[in-house]
Amino acid sequence: MPTGRIYDVLRNLAYKGLVTREGSYYRVLPPKQAYAEIAYRELLQAKKRASTIMSLAKTIEDLAPRYSEEWLRYIYGVEESIAAAMQVLANCQRGPVYFTVYTAGRKLAEMWPLLEDLIHALPSNTRILVSPGLKPTKEQIHTLKSAGVKVREHECVIFDSMTACDTVLLGLPSKAFTVVTAYIKQKDFASAVIMRLNEQWEKARVPYWYVQPG
Repeated sequence: MPTGRIYDVLRNLAYKGLVTREGSYYRVLPPKQAYAEIAYRELLQAKKRASTIMSLAKTIEDLAPRYSEEWLRYIYGVEESIAAAMQVLANCQRGPVYFTVYTAGRKLAEMWPLLEDLIHALPSNTRILVSPGLKPTKEQIHTLKSAGVKVREHECVIFDSMTACDTVLLGLPSKAFTVVTAYIKQKDFASAVIMRLNEQWEKARVPYWYVQPG
């Protein structure tokens, strides 16, 4: 590689915050510090982009004709499904909010980094019904308890779902995609689901791992 090109690369790395110039030399910065700064920059930029998108959505909705308050759509992907859940929670001011955990419990380890953001967004009246056999780690239990989430287990749990206000998110089986979620916005259906979950909640028991100190 030509010498001039090497210095171009070094100057670019310095601009990105991965190396620092000391006289005529370049020194690598501690990776933990350098990459943490990059991560925080990405978060700040993402927050700015999200704010712009939300503003654009409001502008378009004000200009567009009124939409139906009910719909059914399908969401493909873990991140996309969690983003939809967070949007529902942001617009739901009453409760309770219910989650049922079945298949997701078997993939808890790989999904947890994404689920943490969702857990921190949960309201205090959140109830999680899990199928028997779920064994979260101490760190995961601590996160749930810190969020004030109530957890019980019941044999009736046979699918993954979230029900909040007038919306139900239902996990569907799929061979083509890792996660497929049915997004059902229908007030009467959501109310019926919550009523049934309330009945199951009263019959459910607190898991032993949630009773014991986390």
